[in-house]
Amino acid sequence: MDTFLNAGSTMVILFIIVSCGFVARKLHWTDDKFDAGLTKLIMNISCPALILDSVLGNTNLPDAPFILNILIISIVAYAGILILAWVAPKIYRAPRESLGAHQFTIAFGNTGFIGFAVVGAIIGSNAVLYASMYNIVFNLVIFSFGAYFVQASGSVKLTARERLTTMISQLRSPAMIACFIALVLALLGITDLDGMIGRTCDMLGAMTPPASMLVIGSTLAKYNFGEMFGNWRIYPTALLRLLAVPALFYFIGSFFTTDTYMLGVLALENGMPAAALGTMFCLTYGGDLKTMSQGMFVTTILSVVTIPLVTLALF
Repeated sequence: MDTFLNAGSTMVILFIIVSCGFVARKLHWTDDKFDAGLTKLIMNISCPALILDSVLGNTNLPDAPFILNILIISIVAYAGILILAWVAPKIYRAPRESLGAHQFTIAFGNTGFIGFAVVGAIIGSNAVLYASMYNIVFNLVIFSFGAYFVQASGSVKLTARERLTTMISQLRSPAMIACFIALVLALLGITDLDGMIGRTCDMLGAMTPPASMLVIGSTLAKYNFGEMFGNWRIYPTALLRLLAVPALFYFIGSFFTTDTYMLGVLALENGMPAAALGTMFCLTYGGDLKTMSQGMFVTTILSVVTIPLVTLALF
């Protein structure tokens, strides 16, 4: 119950910050240029620092077999999530042109931009460490199967070489590089709690949650609320993303470990709103941008309620 109350209070605080970003956009204090610039700072500086701080500022690092187990669980569990995402929208007859957007929304949450911020704020640095290990698998899957989902129903077809080039370029991003560095540091047991690098990462990483929420609020202010809520099929997709996916991850993962805390962290990471990368895929492959935007909007709004509920169920 204490964890639930902490999650609830944390989400309320984050929602207030989101509201500040929303109001700032309405008052024209922010715009697309500001959001794009702040997003670059978050993804290229503060988020990588947050990931590195999860290791450098951690005095109780898990051992190598434990970390490798996280990677194995993430790979196997994602196979089940991809099957769910592939089948479910066909059951409630999602139109062919929007099928990829529904499948992507179900399969992929915003594990980096929002996920690191939320699990870190609710649970702590260990959670960010586990999430960063999981995120290595997540990025490999999203740039392969995620791109495939959108492309399959999109109007633009890229060659296998072009898809591979896109995936490789994203795997070289600062956040992804930070995940790999964090993995190496954790395997070697290297920390720097009171050192200059550790303290720097701690200070920079601390800006990730509030800055991320401000950008989300400013982005949400661009949408027409009536239009975003008008597609009934987005609701089962949203509930699958926010509730069914974390439950499925926990269920599959329970066959590989008895560590309920680690499983809870990874499952909570899977309960985040839809990944923002979906819009980039829609623009690249000619996917259904409107449905993808609806998925991001609705899951972001509902996550204020579902994340505390998922936390209560897991911890």
